Amino acid sequence: MKKWIKYSLVAGGLFVLAAGLAFMIIFHLPYQKNQNRLNAILNDILVANGYEYDNYFNEYQSDDLYYILAIKEADANIFVVINDENQLVAKRVNNRLEDKVFVDAFEEKYSVSPSALEVGYENSTMVAALKYVGEEELIYAYYNLNTGELIKAYIL
Repeated sequence: MKKWIKYSLVAGGLFVLAAGLAFMIIFHLPYQKNQNRLNAILNDILVANGYEYDNYFNEYQSDDLYYILAIKEADANIFVVINDENQLVAKRVNNRLEDKVFVDAFEEKYSVSPSALEVGYENSTMVAALKYVGEEELIYAYYNLNTGELIKAYIL
């Protein structure tokens, strides 16, 4: 009877070890590989353009792929949009105080608080992209960063 307990504990330990290894291979390694890829892209953009990073970087997929980052430039915080060929597409002063305006508009229109807000680039316009993930619905809303106008929204 004691051998049975010993073998069960060893088998259980091996199972936990195998499950942890499988988790690393299936989930963590692809995530880490993608993070390393994004860090390399960010570094390439910063070096190629001489930017000083200001703690915001986002890979944004619209009709095309864009990289949006916050930079410091002559005492101003700026958002820049870079395409996948490392060319500047758009530039705008970063006024994060405006976030509340977009969140308030979203809450007023949909009666829920957004779960995420990021800067995006849609229809050649910099946008505040807000997302709500609920139990029974998913809402995406895009507001023009310059005018505050709702450009488009999806409710799924």
